Amino acid sequence: LLAGADLAGTVLTQVDLSRVDLSDRGLEKRNMTGAVLDGASLTGANLSGAVLQGASLVGANLTGANLNGVVLQDARLLDADLTCATLIGANLTGVDLSGRDLHDRDFKHANLHRANLSAANLAG
Repeated sequence: LLAGADLAGTVLTQVDLSRVDLSDRGLEKRNMTGAVLDGASLTGANLSGAVLQGASLVGANLTGANLNGVVLQDARLLDADLTCATLIGANLTGVDLSGRDLHDRDFKHANLHRANLSAANLAG
């Protein structure tokens, strides 16, 4: 439905984009507060500086996504694939990353206040 659609200027707060393919899309600095992206494909998407506060990304594929400076405060990332995603300066306040394989992720300057990292693999 949204394949190839120009999302420039589109209001994406509280919108349901479950299972939508947004791979390789430029979504930088977009306000997506409270959006539902469960099962969405965001492979290679540029979400740098985007605001996804309180968003739901359960089972979303964020492989290779640019999440530098993204605000994911209190977002739901259960079973989201963060393989090769960049997270420099990301706000991950209150995010549950417990038991996740996060080896080789760069959390430089990231805000991990109240983030749950219990049993997460941070080696690398």
